[in-house]
Amino acid sequence: MKGSADKKEIGYSSIGKVRQIMDCFNFHKPSLTMYQIAEKVNLPTSSLYRYLQAMVTAGILSHNKQTNLYSIGMDIVEFAGVALMQYEI
Repeated sequence: MKGSADKKEIGYSSIGKVRQIMDCFNFHKPSLTMYQIAEKVNLPTSSLYRYLQAMVTAGILSHNKQTNLYSIGMDIVEFAGVALMQYEI
């Protein structure tokens, strides 16, 4: 479909990597360690760490330093709220 990127097309870009990281989180696994994320994405841990730090700084992810777990950040929740306002429910 024109206008929608195939996952293979975005897989090598920075946006594709961020999307792969975001896809690791779900209702059953809302919080993950860096090593759990590394098992699911094809990135060296040094590169993954840089992505995770950038995503935390941007508010996309949050990081609990006591448990060393990453989870979806509040900025994403705000974006979801904005997106939901576009639809009549």
